[in-house]
Amino acid sequence: MSRSRILVRNTSWNFASQGWLIALGFVITPYIIRKLGADAYGVLSIIGVVIGYFGFLDLGLGQAVIKYVSEYYAKKEFDLIGQVISTAIALYLILGTIGAAIIALLSEWLVRSILKIPTDLMDISLFAFYVSALGFLINMPLTVFGSIPGALQRFDITNKIGIGVGTLQLSLTVLLLHSGYFLKAIVIMTIFISILSILLYANVLKRLLPKIKIRPAFSRRILNDMFRFGGFMLIARVAGTVVFQTDRIIIGIFFPISYVTYYSVPHSLAKKLLIVPTSIGTAAFPAASELSSLNLQEELRELYLRTTKFLVLLALPLVATFIVLGDKLLAYWLDPEFSLRSATALQILSCAIFVMLLTQPSTDISRGTGRPEWLAISAGSNAIMNVVLCMLLVPRLGINGAATSLLISTICATIPFIHVVNRKAVKVSMKELLAKSFLKPMIVGVLVFALLSLLRPLVTNLAGVLSVATFTYAGGVLVSYFVVLDKKEKKAVILWLESIKKKNVREKGPIPASNEEV
Repeated sequence: MSRSRILVRNTSWNFASQGWLIALGFVITPYIIRKLGADAYGVLSIIGVVIGYFGFLDLGLGQAVIKYVSEYYAKKEFDLIGQVISTAIALYLILGTIGAAIIALLSEWLVRSILKIPTDLMDISLFAFYVSALGFLINMPLTVFGSIPGALQRFDITNKIGIGVGTLQLSLTVLLLHSGYFLKAIVIMTIFISILSILLYANVLKRLLPKIKIRPAFSRRILNDMFRFGGFMLIARVAGTVVFQTDRIIIGIFFPISYVTYYSVPHSLAKKLLIVPTSIGTAAFPAASELSSLNLQEELRELYLRTTKFLVLLALPLVATFIVLGDKLLAYWLDPEFSLRSATALQILSCAIFVMLLTQPSTDISRGTGRPEWLAISAGSNAIMNVVLCMLLVPRLGINGAATSLLISTICATIPFIHVVNRKAVKVSMKELLAKSFLKPMIVGVLVFALLSLLRPLVTNLAGVLSVATFTYAGGVLVSYFVVLDKKEKKAVILWLESIKKKNVREKGPIPASNEEV
């Protein structure tokens, strides 16, 4: 299978998986908020923030696992793949234990002294923190197992598991709340979901790499390589955690915990825009690593330009939808008061996330070519600016101040990062990037924005919001196929669709599957 078809296939699987879970979460979230209440939902959000902070103990090694497994797999060096996996598992077990212990030790201080949690929720919040500390320990080695199919560019497997596990977790959350259970039951349930995920991925690893034994063991050479790459990825990881988590902590310090909910919901909605860069980027990163290891510079350059084009093309209509219809979406999805409190934040956050997602192709090239220091510098500067701006603006502007801080800091960090990757890695001028990857998709985006504005007065309920959004997005994608994509891109899409058709025929008939599909 050609690299273009593999990239299209993997990106499509990523979109399907994340799209399904986003749609399911969209339906379920209002019920969860109503059942838990704004305060308890805010507690659940803060737990996610605290656990996210300790993600720095990943040390950037998750990305190192993907990079080196994809490189060694391209060169058929299976012994080294085994050493990478064994070393990562051993290290993650140690780091997970350290992180779980620190979270447990800090839990009472956070719940009783730092966060503005209502008195009647303190004990149950403390229990939830303790259980989540155990979950952190379990999820650390899960990172290794979950990385392997992606490193081998088998995102069909990764996303099938993701769809199944994600659907199960959301469904069980609703079932528990409907049965009268509360916060305790939900956090306990997530532990069992994590254990199930590890078992599923371990079974997949045995099938994909049958000669590799899964056991914790250290290799000094592999550890040194992973730390060299992972050190800069650690900086980027910590910076990303600061950017996406600190705002809610600051809001929780200056305002009642319910304000965290009013910010978390639009923040979560805006972050759904990241389905586009993550769907493309998770497929492009191992591809970039493979091309770089084989010194295929022209193909790497082409990968960069094409993924940027697809990114802008697919993301801009979604941003336009949140900007034009965001207030109506929140009003009909939750309630008018929630919209009144959160709509402006959603619009600002959507712009910020759009600017952020433009860095995804540069991020893939930076990691794939072994230049993670570029990403680290960009992410670090973004984090520092974001924290400073949040401390200045949140006390004055509330949740809108947090959203504005993210927009300003992201703009300031994004432009220099893209420029460095253009000049040093792919040899593309900013003018060429704008002409080949931005111009036509931006025109389509403007047309979608105009159409949404024209149809806005006709939207009077949630069904209307979803219908108009779906209609305009589908129309934008259809126009883009004929106007934006070149012949090679159209051919890749057509070949991918034909491969799906052939696969369906094989599944229905007696024709045996080829080795490629096995």
